[in-house]
Amino acid sequence: MTLVQQLYNSDMYKTQQTQAIQQVLSSINQQAVQPTVETQPAAEAPVAE
Repeated sequence: MTLVQQLYNSDMYKTQQTQAIQQVLSSINQQAVQPTVETQPAAEAPVAE
């Protein structure tokens, strides 16, 4: 087993990734529920064609 496989299979790595994903999702949900001046322009950004 390679070092990379050991890293990805370690419980500590999985826990860190899970926490990071949850933080991102919660921040996205907060912005969606309570749009601020900072998030407003991002929502109106032009779509790349």
